Order: sequence, then C-alpha cells, then structure tokens
Amino acid sequence: MKPVIWAVPSFVLKSGAYLGDFVQKTTGHRLPLDRQALDRLLGSACYKPTLIEKELGWRARTSLIQGLSYLKKENK
Repeated sequence: MKPVIWAVPSFVLKSGAYLGDFVQKTTGHRLPLDRQALDRLLGSACYKPTLIEKELGWRARTSLIQGLSYLKKENK
C-alpha cells in the first residue's frame, strides 16, 4: 500500500488557523486547527528526554535514531 502524500499550501493552513481562532473567540469552542496547533505543525521541533529522565528516572535503552532504523527495517 502506497503512503498518501498531501500537499496543502501554507496559506490554506494559516487561513484555517485564523478561522479556528475566530470561532473560539466568538463561540468559546476550540476547533482542532488554530494558530497554536499550526505552530506545532509548521514550526521546528526539538525532542529531548532530559525531563523524563529527571522526573521519572527513566532512560531509553535505544536512541531515537536506532529506534527509527529498527522500525524502518521491520516495515519493509
């Protein structure tokens, strides 16, 4: 099965996000797409395990790169 690739122009997403903000301000109901969600979708992300290690004392046995490589091999 081929993966589905969607190409949505960023202006469409931004318009939807502003609409989501407007709906939330006027009705009080939050839509799935607003500017906060858009920032998470389009913004850069950096994931670090330091907070989990510090608060829970848990440490991953494999790195993210090792885990992704394993998943890629298993799903061929």
